[in-house]
Amino acid sequence: MKNLKTIAWTLGLALLTPMTALAEGSVNGDPMSLSQMEMIWATVLFILFAGILGFVVWPKILGALQAREQKLEGDLVGAEQARKDAEAALTEYKAKIAEAQKEAQRVVEEARKAAEQAAAKTLADAQAKIASENQRALAEIEAAKKQALSDVYAQTAELSTAIAGRILKREISAADQMKLVSDSLAELTKAGV
Repeated sequence: MKNLKTIAWTLGLALLTPMTALAEGSVNGDPMSLSQMEMIWATVLFILFAGILGFVVWPKILGALQAREQKLEGDLVGAEQARKDAEAALTEYKAKIAEAQKEAQRVVEEARKAAEQAAAKTLADAQAKIASENQRALAEIEAAKKQALSDVYAQTAELSTAIAGRILKREISAADQMKLVSDSLAELTKAGV
């Protein structure tokens, strides 16, 4: 940095010397005419300026441009790698989504099968309960039928006994009545009534 300042001051002073001569005019009064010494100074200053630019400034500019180029290349490589990583992540994400969809479909299918099994079990239980209720109802009906027939037989026997007692005009005892009822029931049962 210190060298750069020194070079800049030297260059500035070197440029000022011929400039003053140009500003005052040349020896013959024509500002456009230059003497040989002024041309040498201008050439020396131009070469000095070009040398400073070539050896000091240009390498820095070139270095900065090369650093920028390398940075851009690095950024491009990084961007390419990031794109590849993103594509890999996208592929992995799609695979995971497909796997999750398959898993969800499997869960739904299992739930559907479980629901069908539960419905079938509930239906079978209901049918068994209905069959059991039908059997119980049939048994109750059969028992009620037997009871009703027994009551009918008993009333028929009493009625028959009363009619027979009137016909015979005599009183039948309770033991005789029970014997007649039993006999009547036996005959009705044999007859299939």
